[in-house]
Amino acid sequence: MSQVVGLKNPKRWTGRELSALMARITNGWEVDEMVTIPKKIQEEDVVFDGDKFGELILYIAQKSKDDERFGAVKLNKILYYSDFEAYRKLGEPITGADYKHAEEGAIPNQMLPIRTKLLREDAIEIVDNPYYGKQQKRTIAKHDPDLKEFDKDELQIVDDVIQRLWGENADAVSERAHQELGYKLTELNEIIPYAFAYFLVRQLTQQEIELGLQVAKRHGFE
Repeated sequence: MSQVVGLKNPKRWTGRELSALMARITNGWEVDEMVTIPKKIQEEDVVFDGDKFGELILYIAQKSKDDERFGAVKLNKILYYSDFEAYRKLGEPITGADYKHAEEGAIPNQMLPIRTKLLREDAIEIVDNPYYGKQQKRTIAKHDPDLKEFDKDELQIVDDVIQRLWGENADAVSERAHQELGYKLTELNEIIPYAFAYFLVRQLTQQEIELGLQVAKRHGFE
């Protein structure tokens, strides 16, 4: 897969080149054309910060306390979109967590040990809440998050994601995640590369698809 989309190619792909190439390969996806993909986008360049991940869980739980649709699935998606959007906009993720392809969408690989730690420290509570015939597992923050390691741009991204997903339930946010290119091009339990953060969900125009055919042919994809 990485050879096809050029993720490990030492060449610096521009957003427009990747957009056009993916139009040829996936027939209808694009990347932000204003962005130049960094040369170093290997997964080993991303470092996981467990403490920051834990504090982000507290922050999201606190901010989402009035969202009746907020449960475990939605928490996972807010973490996922926050890290991936930070990677695209700021050049690095907020926590560096690994997100794997699961049936309900992308989920953080490090969630279980960090959640267990937070529970042991009495920082959070997990409440089973009946929600339209299903059991919703709500994370309740028991104290304020420590935000000293976060900058304002990171927190703004998280706030924007929370607001964007506010009206969506678990099924809706899962379906949204299923439409992401990184999800579509990975298999169950595979890690979704952060490089897919540069791809946006939008159907391309016929002109862009035709450009994709030209660019793909130039780069050896028939």
